[in-house]
Amino acid sequence: MILTPHNIAHSEAGRRVNLELALDQILALARGDVPAHVVNPAAIARWRARRGVTG
Repeated sequence: MILTPHNIAHSEAGRRVNLELALDQILALARGDVPAHVVNPAAIARWRARRGVTG
């Protein structure tokens, strides 16, 4: 997985939402879950195999 931060929000509320979304995705990865916004779904099977996840 490659995590890339994108700063498109220039308000405090926008930055907070972006941070929460990024943290949710990082926590999903830490749990072994597929993140909600995968750019390359074809990579999921290989990622699961490398982690030893079968589901």
